[in-house]
Amino acid sequence: MPRKPTKHNKSGEIGLSVLKLSDSDIESYLYLSLTKFKRSDGLIENSRCATYGQDGRFSVGGQKVAYMYQMVAFWKFGRKRMSEVVASKGADSLTISHLCGTRNCCHPYHIVLERKRINDERTHCHYVLRNVKEASGYRGISKFLGKGWCPHTPTCCERVE
Repeated sequence: MPRKPTKHNKSGEIGLSVLKLSDSDIESYLYLSLTKFKRSDGLIENSRCATYGQDGRFSVGGQKVAYMYQMVAFWKFGRKRMSEVVASKGADSLTISHLCGTRNCCHPYHIVLERKRINDERTHCHYVLRNVKEASGYRGISKFLGKGWCPHTPTCCERVE
């Protein structure tokens, strides 16, 4: 049974800051930001990661509004589903997870919603996969995944539309 949501230790909020925005504001911010994403090779072959700014934060007038990947997740999953993601997370809390292992990646096909404990488990896979990629490239990643060594569904390094 999921625990009762508690307030975030810094913001004091229960829900994500992105939920304070209107749907039209989120759409406008995403549209205005389209040319500002930085593309980089991550762990998913032929699907480059997209990061925003230095730390992933989207700001207006010097004030942080939300992390850009949260706005992309909002666009992908909708307000109702995103309202299930809380700011302070326990092991069974729903969280935004990056299949690519790239912190703050905003590529919609690299983002899923899943329990924090599963997201935390992915950290181990991503660590191993980074080392495999460094040693053997994407061919090594394919081999790792082909052997079934990633226990997750969807598997790490998989694009999800």
